[in-house]
Order: sequence, then C-alpha cells, then structure tokens
Amino acid sequence: MAEAATVGPVSKADEFPDLVLFTDAFPFGKGEKPFLIPEIEALSKQFTITLVTQVSTELQNDCESTSVLPDSVSVVVVPPFRATDYARALPGVLTSRLLMKELRQLLDDGISARRLMDSFRTLLAAEAFRNACVRKGVFRHSEDKLYYSFWFTYKLLALCLEVERRRFPLKVLGRVNGYDLYNERNKNGRQPFQRVMRDYCSCVLFGSSTALAYFVSHFGGEAFDGQFFLSRLGVRAGVQEPRLRSRKPFLLVSCSNVVPLKRVTMIAEAVARLGNPDIRWVHFGDGPDLSQARRIVDASGCNAWLPGAVPNSHILSFYRDHEPGCFIALSETEGGCPVALQEALSFGLPAIVTAAGGAQYEGVDGNGVRLPDSVGVDDVAEAIDALYRLDDDAWMRMSSRSLELWSDSFNADSCKSQLLTALNLLSSSEARNTARYDT
Repeated sequence: MAEAATVGPVSKADEFPDLVLFTDAFPFGKGEKPFLIPEIEALSKQFTITLVTQVSTELQNDCESTSVLPDSVSVVVVPPFRATDYARALPGVLTSRLLMKELRQLLDDGISARRLMDSFRTLLAAEAFRNACVRKGVFRHSEDKLYYSFWFTYKLLALCLEVERRRFPLKVLGRVNGYDLYNERNKNGRQPFQRVMRDYCSCVLFGSSTALAYFVSHFGGEAFDGQFFLSRLGVRAGVQEPRLRSRKPFLLVSCSNVVPLKRVTMIAEAVARLGNPDIRWVHFGDGPDLSQARRIVDASGCNAWLPGAVPNSHILSFYRDHEPGCFIALSETEGGCPVALQEALSFGLPAIVTAAGGAQYEGVDGNGVRLPDSVGVDDVAEAIDALYRLDDDAWMRMSSRSLELWSDSFNADSCKSQLLTALNLLSSSEARNTARYDT
C-alpha cells in the first residue's frame, strides 16, 4: 500500500460507467486509507471514478499523506466552507422540503433546541456543499452517473438536495458506518436526517448485519425490496496458514484512535494489573487519551510500546515480522467489524472484543473471547491472561478459526465482488427513491 503520490491525469475508458464517490478527505490524509484504498482498487476496474473531497490547501500539499490512485480516477476538491458559502446556502435551506421532512421527524424523536440546531447546521452544510459541487460541474450529465457517498453525512444529504432540485431520481448510494449510524455517537443523542437520506437513496450499504439491524430498528426498513445491501469492507490476505505466536514476549496488539469510545486506557489498566513482563502490549493509534494510557503503563513498569499513529503499511509489516499472539478491541459501539480487527484476522490472530453496543462483532466466533459491553478491568485482564496461557495446539486452533472467518466474511476480493454486483445492478436499472413524491 503506497503512502504518497500525486493525483495524476485521467485515462477514461469510454465503456466504463461513471461513478462519483464522495469521501471525507481521501485521497488526502491518512484516516480513510484502510477503508478506501481496497474499494478504489476494485471500483476502478469497472467504473471511471471521480472522487469528490473537501480539504484544505495545506492537506492537499502534504505529499506524505496523499494516496496513489489508478489512472482512471480523477479528483475534485471542494475547499472548506467560508461564511459567504453559508450565506449563499441559507435561502435554499429555508425553502427546502427536506427541512420540513426533518422537522416532522424531530417531533417524533423528541425535539430540543440543540437537536434543531444540529439538523439546521447539517442541512446548511449540505446545501453549501451542493452549491460547491454545482460550480465544480459534479452534476453535469448526472443522468448517466452513479453517485456514492462513503459516509452517511451531510455530503449524502447534498445529493438528496440535488435530487429534489432536479425533479428526477439520481442513482444515489450511501454507506452507513459507525459514527454516522449510532444515535449515541452524536452529542445530541440523535443522528440528523437519517430517514430522509434513506428515502432518497437508491441503495444503502451496510458493513455488517449488526449495523443493518440497528438502522432498521431506529430509522426504519427498506422503502422497496433490495434497497438495503450488506457490503462488508474487507481486507487483503495476511498469511496463508496459522503460525505459532511469539512466546517471550507474548504480543498483545490493539489499533484504534485513543478516545474514550475505544477504551484504550482500560487495556492499559488491565496490562498494568497483570504485571506480567512476558506480555508486551503494542498499541497503534493516536488521540487525546494516549498520554493517559502511557502514564498508566509507565507508572507500573509495564512491557508496552505505544508509538501513536503510524502508516497502515507499518502495522501490516509488524504483523508479518513479529508473530503477535492476540488482538484486542474494547470499543463501546461499532458499525461493523473494524478494519483493524479484519486485518488481524487475516494474519490468524485470536481476538478479545467487547459486545460493541450490545451487538456481537462478526469477527469473533470460536477464535477468542467476547466480553460484555459493560466490561471491567478485571474482565479484560482475565481474558488477556487466558489467551496468554493457551498451549500451542489450542492457540493454533483459534488462529485457524480467525483465518476461516476472514476467508468467509472479510476477504477483500469477495467483499468487493459483492459491492460491484450492487453497483452494476443499479447502473443498469432505473434509479428508485420514494421521498420526493411525498407531500
């Protein structure tokens, strides 16, 4: 996986349909690389892709974090919003039917000043983004294109606004992940415009059955048969067969942002409580809780290495070169099996995970330990110690099971084949949505 490159010229194959893919910052920045590089590689074989991203000039000029792209992929950059962009968007927001739809949903969900302001700001950002896309020509010849928002956020809402303006159904897809799914991940306890965006999507993609079930439970089911589609992200193969793990030290690996949601400091507390010098904890990732996690392990003299954020290629190289013994993730909620866990499975690592918001990870079944969502430090320490004490035969069985789970559910080739099936079906059919016909 290359770490830096320039965005080159487009070599368009006329027989390929056009796909416009909305991202957060990709191909700039590092956060979306593990998700989107495999997706782009697969999509570029059957579509001519235009990436639409919103980043600052500084991030565009950061060659160290700019991803390599296939020649058939072009990039449209929308600059960060200024006050004038919001001012130009305001009339469109105040007259939008989508605002009226959202107000009705707010009344059903429980309206408050903060929720109302959250919805208004989301719609204002969506209209400002739509305006910018119009100026950039993103919606030219839209009847011949697929529009795909990788995140269920204001950029997808911008597509819904464009559908409303054009009065004919664009072919719109939206992917639901984690932070854009769970109501509790929003500081106001509610994700704005979820039902509205659902109704304007020709297809909604989910990374797991858990995410799909949550969405249906909280935001409603399909408007028509086949609208919801299970589309796991998937990762490349790590190893072909199980390998014995390192014994001295036993390597416990975690990989995530270091934020309260991920409970990385609880891993630090569990490792400190065990006090076993033969267990070495390695955490890849940065965030506001990193200094606290380091203080915990330093104070207890733990065998630990917390390097912060590193390129994804470095993490995969670590797995290849060091034979880790276990992957651990204590997240409170997830929209699917995390890519970091999928990568660990592809290297045959047993796993310790929490129930993640009351739903079980699909990546742990006979290959590790599932912990309750209300987990405590003692529970985590006990699980780590249990995997540390496994004999070689038991560990190899768990390793084999991890590889089976990766092969069955998270093999990138299979996952992307499913995604391409959904996109090709949509590309060859009439777009479908229901919301714009409502009164």
